[in-house]
Formats: sequence, structure tokens, C-alpha cells
Amino acid sequence: MNWLILLWTLPSTGPSTGRVTLWRRLKRLGALPLPGSGALLPDSADHREQFTWLLQEIEAAGGEGLFFHGTRQGGLTDTMLRARFHAARQDDYLELLSLIDHHAEQDRQGTPVTRATLHQLRQQYQNLWHLDFFQSPTGIQVGQALRQLERTADIPDDLAVPRADPAQYRGRTWSTRPQPRVDRLASGWLIRRFIDPQATLEYTDVPGPNDVSFDRAQQGLGCD
Repeated sequence: MNWLILLWTLPSTGPSTGRVTLWRRLKRLGALPLPGSGALLPDSADHREQFTWLLQEIEAAGGEGLFFHGTRQGGLTDTMLRARFHAARQDDYLELLSLIDHHAEQDRQGTPVTRATLHQLRQQYQNLWHLDFFQSPTGIQVGQALRQLERTADIPDDLAVPRADPAQYRGRTWSTRPQPRVDRLASGWLIRRFIDPQATLEYTDVPGPNDVSFDRAQQGLGCD
């Protein structure tokens, strides 16, 4: 198993905003905290890109950092590390499972679950599953409970999904953040191939007022 390890130091004096925001970002990435100032993720192109961005922000905040990849050389086994990733998702999954069970019971008692509620539950589950890199048993259990609720919920199919007008997305400027990697380069190809053959692609921190923006997550350590 290949892993990415991020190590850093940040100034110990002054506001703690940078340190707090860094940990929040690592949590949103699903990273496993390491003793001291370190974090661990499975090795992937997307995770390398995210760690590269974080290194730049650490340095901009006056700190130092590095990340490296490789296989485990000693200490915790791959099985033990996977178990820790499972444990990191456990509480969030159980909270969602409790919510699903509550709506299922309400539905059985005659209070139908709404389409909006099902959509919200599905979105919460997808967000957790995206960070469940090793498909934990609890995650599989929650997915089964959600699918069961979706099957049994009696919701009339009376809401049509509005169709976007393709003409509104032709000849536009499509912008995303700088330093594109494979995923955003592929997005540019998809846009020109299937959506807007005359698209202008820009990689900028400041999109124009009429740009169609994509994959533009907030990146600065000073904002959240």
C-alpha cells in the first residue's frame, strides 16, 4: 500500500488561525492525523495535488513543510492504518444512520419522508463515502439502510428536473484555479468536447463576472 505523509511546522506565536484552518482542511480531505504536525492519506493524484496546495499555503503562512510518498517501512501495518481510517469515519456514519432510522420510523408511522430529505441524506452519505477510502463495514451498512429507505418511501414522482439550455453555455469563458492537474485538464477537454466547442479556458484566481467557474474550492489558510 502506498501512502502520502505531510509534515509541517507553523509559527508558534501570533494568531492560531492558520493552524486551525489547516486542520479543518485536512479533516475535510479525510486525512489521518499523525503525532506532532503530520497527516496521512492514501497515495493518489488528487491527494498529491491537495498536499501540494497545502504546502504552498503553509509556506505563505510563514511555516515549512514537505510531503513524501512510499510504502510502510515499520510500525503500524497497512491493516492497522486502514482500521484507523475506518474509525475516523465511524461517528459520522453512526450519526447519519441514526437519522436514517428516525426517518424510516416516521415513514412507517404515517409521516412520509420528503424528497428534499432523501436528497439531503443521500448528499450526506456521498460526502462521507467520498472520504471512506477503504469502504468501511459501517459505511456499507449505512448505504444499505439509505437504499432501503429510498425504496420504501412513498413519494409521488411529480417533480421534473429542469433541463438546462445548452445555448446558454456556448462561447463562454470557463475558469478554474491555477496550476491544473489531471482532473481539471480532463474537465477542460470534456467542456470543449461535449458542451462548448468554442470555450475559452482560463486558470485564474479571480474569475470574470460572466465566467462559468468549475472546481474552485477556497484554498487560502486564512479563510474557511
